[in-house]
Amino acid sequence: MRRPVYQYDKAAGPAIYRDRDWPKPAAGVLKLTVAQADSFPLYQPIEQPVMFKQDSLEAVIDPKNLQQGVLERADLFVLQMIRDNWTSRPVYFSRTAGGYPQSLGFGPYLVAQGLARRLSHTVPTAGKDTLLLSGEGFVDVARTARLWNETFVGHRSITSRGDWVDKPSAGIPALYVSVGLVLHDAFTTKGDSAAALKALALADSVAFRSRTIEWFGGQSLVQQAARAGKAAPAPVVPLGEGSGDSAKR
Repeated sequence: MRRPVYQYDKAAGPAIYRDRDWPKPAAGVLKLTVAQADSFPLYQPIEQPVMFKQDSLEAVIDPKNLQQGVLERADLFVLQMIRDNWTSRPVYFSRTAGGYPQSLGFGPYLVAQGLARRLSHTVPTAGKDTLLLSGEGFVDVARTARLWNETFVGHRSITSRGDWVDKPSAGIPALYVSVGLVLHDAFTTKGDSAAALKALALADSVAFRSRTIEWFGGQSLVQQAARAGKAAPAPVVPLGEGSGDSAKR
């Protein structure tokens, strides 16, 4: 039995979302009947790049970038959800989806916010709080910093607990490490060395305590950044490359 969808309690939500009106959408995420949804094929062959267009968004889907070289049923549903929710819901891709949104041609429209990437209606432009970082793309620095400092609890829970015993799920703490590295680079770019070091130090602690430091060069992230003179090491984390099976599930 499905849990009811309640109105958002704006007085009790996380600080970053508190005291704001978040209207509940009036319809489901797909404007399809059951029969229409059942009619979606298991896959749709494409022989050459095709354009997915929704208002000002123009994404080129190249079969070379798709895991199986075809649009799978899950991909078709993702594209349909974007169409059906264009004006009613924001669309986010989790970091666990890896390169999945890029495989559908959405790379230029993504803006990282914490542990997710928001699909923008237009190609973003760099500004005071939105930076274009090498290897990461556009980052909403202000929103990511607030999530990191005020909302997320996972990274601090890991450091206080002092261990991560489940090796198969170590990608979870590694995601927090990745966000800390992104913030380090963003604050370094903005010239805020104190904030950069603070984010990197917490990411370093998470990496050591979760035993994922080997994924990030095997040595202290702070020391690596100091030796490099600027940037911390890029993460080597299994985040579901290709067309993103984790996103489809």
